Parts: sequence; structure tokens; C-alpha cells
Amino acid sequence: MIQDSRGAAGPARGMPDVTEKEGAMVMAVDNGTTGRARRSTAASLYWGAVGVVSVITMGGIVALTAAQVVSRYVFESSLFWPDEAARFLLILQTFLLAGASFEKGEMVGVTVFTDRLGRVPALVCAVVADLFAIALLLTLAWYGWEFAEMNSMQTAAALQIPVSWVYLSVPVGLLILMAHMTAALVRHLRGLFGGDHRP
Repeated sequence: MIQDSRGAAGPARGMPDVTEKEGAMVMAVDNGTTGRARRSTAASLYWGAVGVVSVITMGGIVALTAAQVVSRYVFESSLFWPDEAARFLLILQTFLLAGASFEKGEMVGVTVFTDRLGRVPALVCAVVADLFAIALLLTLAWYGWEFAEMNSMQTAAALQIPVSWVYLSVPVGLLILMAHMTAALVRHLRGLFGGDHRP
């Protein structure tokens, strides 16, 4: 907008006259695009971290197990620490990656009953199951945190590291899984109240 010689405001020559409503719509679209971009970036970082943890834990388990086998049967002298380290890596892998496994549909699910239901009853069952699962995960995470705190002074026999570091993977992993379950609950609720989503 520009002012003429009399001080009255008017549209600039060659520029479209954008109303406040149109400007608000443009801003809303821009904000939505920015929000999606931020969520996409966060998701990329999360799945990248999942990949790194997967490679480190699985590679470590394989390498440590192979080293112990070679040491025991080739050199006839067992190492005292690879077994414990491999167990700790397996615990970390199990709990920290449980949420990613759930998101990809890699967890076992019993759907014999819900597969026979219509879309809406199946979604109702899914919502109820999600709520129970979230409550259970929250309870287990709480007690897992208390257990880690209770054993904060204990050290691992072979590695001589605080076992609480390993025990903390339980509540942290359960909270990650709970976040994925909450996202699933939101999807099921959206499908129940005006969508074509089916569990």
C-alpha cells in the first residue's frame, strides 16, 4: 500500500490488493508448512538415532560374542568381560528400540477378534487397548526409575561400571514406547471421529 498526494492509502501500482483474510490464509499455510518441516526434521533425527543405536548394539553384540568364542576355543583362555558387555548391549537394544519396533508393526499382535469387527468397533477396541497399554507403560517406567535409583551405588562385576546406567534404559525405553503408543492413540481417535483409518 502507498499514499497518494492527499495522504490517502491505496494499492501500489502493479501490485495485487491483498485483503487481510487472504493474508491470514497465506500466513496459516506458511505456519503449517513450517510445522510439518520441523516435525519431518525431528522424525529424521529420531530415526537416524534409532539406526545408530541399532548398528552399535547389534555390531557390538556380534563382535563381543565372536571375540569370546575365538578366545575360548582357539586360544583356550576365556575373557572375563565380553559376556557381561554383550548382555548389557542386548538390554539397551531391547528397550531403546522397542518404540521403533512398535511403530513399524514388528511387534506381535493378536487381532483374531478385532479383525472380525467393523471399522468403528475395531477402533473402539484399539483406543481402549491403547489407554491400558499407556497406563501400564507409565507404571512400569516409574518402577523402573525407582529400581535404577535403588541400585545407583552398585557396579557391574566385570566392567566395573554403575549398573544404574543399564537399568535406566528400561524406563527411558518404556517412555519412548509410550510416546509411540500415544501417537497410535491419536491416530485411532482421529479415525473414530471422522476418518477412514482402521487399526
